[in-house]
Amino acid sequence: MSDVFALDVSKGHSYGVWYRGDQCLQEFECIHNKLGFAQLDQMIKQADNPRWCTLKRQEL
Repeated sequence: MSDVFALDVSKGHSYGVWYRGDQCLQEFECIHNKLGFAQLDQMIKQADNPRWCTLKRQEL
């Protein structure tokens, strides 16, 4: 089974969740800078066969 990362991408930051099966392992915010992307990279490296789902927020 693959771990799933879902990201809600906004200007300057993203909100994300990391799932393994039906269990949410972590909710997180990723600031769009070098440190934020490095932290996201570390999470991805810990995941089992990661898959991505990117969500885009609709503007009202």
